[in-house]
Amino acid sequence: MTQKRKILLITHYTATQGMADKFLNFLKVAYSVGFLAHPLYPTSPLKSFYSFDSSKKEIKTPPAIQYFSEIIINVWFINFYKKFDLIICFDPLSFFNIYFYKLFLNKNVVLVYYNLDYSKERFSNSLMNTIYQSIHRFAFNKSNYFLSPTSKVIEDFDPEKRMRGKCFVLRHSVDVKKIHKRKRFANSIIFAGTLGLTVDFHELFIACQKMEKKNIPYRFDIYGEGAAKQQIVDDVEQLHLKNITFYNSVENEKLVNDVLPQYMISVAPYITKKRKGVPDHIFHGTDITSKIVEYMAAGLPVISTKLYKAFEIIEEKKYGLLVDTSEDWFDAITKLFTKDSFYKQYKKNAEKEVLKYDVEYTVTPLIEKFLS
Repeated sequence: MTQKRKILLITHYTATQGMADKFLNFLKVAYSVGFLAHPLYPTSPLKSFYSFDSSKKEIKTPPAIQYFSEIIINVWFINFYKKFDLIICFDPLSFFNIYFYKLFLNKNVVLVYYNLDYSKERFSNSLMNTIYQSIHRFAFNKSNYFLSPTSKVIEDFDPEKRMRGKCFVLRHSVDVKKIHKRKRFANSIIFAGTLGLTVDFHELFIACQKMEKKNIPYRFDIYGEGAAKQQIVDDVEQLHLKNITFYNSVENEKLVNDVLPQYMISVAPYITKKRKGVPDHIFHGTDITSKIVEYMAAGLPVISTKLYKAFEIIEEKKYGLLVDTSEDWFDAITKLFTKDSFYKQYKKNAEKEVLKYDVEYTVTPLIEKFLS
């Protein structure tokens, strides 16, 4: 029996699962996958943890020394589980920490840096921004391969095109074959994602208020955590909305495979203009977001604001509608609720278009390339 190749995923994390968790779900069938994660914010109650196949252990270090202790924890974990063939780092600090493992202990390991949120001006403090830029460029220069969901980051890092051979634009991906068929809640709407500064629900909530006044039945469930959650909850209470329910974040595999398929339509109320405190990477995309890919995989027609120009594909391929005002939200929701043939066509289109994002055509070929 051929021994499975070993892959390590390393990241910093928050309460909401991210791309590293999705990669774990994609890869764990064909490979032996280790997962190493540290809290993004040391003062949070989250713990550093490491897992390999079915085993898992946690450790909580004092916040003041967490970032310093990560290198020790990382090297200990990797040595405990022997050599990995491939390591994928999902943020530059993780790459910086793990690079020394390759430098001194395993020169043959392939290091991949997958950048998801690079911004030219991430911090208002110039020193912090300089440090941030430096570790990003270090990770880009020292990695064997570089992944990004947008070509703009590659152009910023490599304007002279000297390292394009190691750079790949990786579409947001989903494992389509794992999606479960479910009976859908009548007139149901779902949002699932981070409740942070990149979303704005107010115009959508005004549309919900109008539906309640007109006695149009609906169910709107919001899954997620984030810094803006209490503000969003307060908005619901101030508008006296009765049909909106909040749920905690759900493990990504369960969310995509089991939860999303229970709903009729999905929403993505992204902000459309730069706001204070919001990194500019959110507006640099050249494709739809991971959230919308997951919605499509579940057969959910999408209603979204236009985050950037690439979102026009949603209406061009007719698997969703783009909105701006509360009237737009109201018209889009009620149209999908009441026009059965229109809804079925958009649902069918979503299921067709998402095949372009299936993991077998996006992630799997790249992993095989890196391991070879």
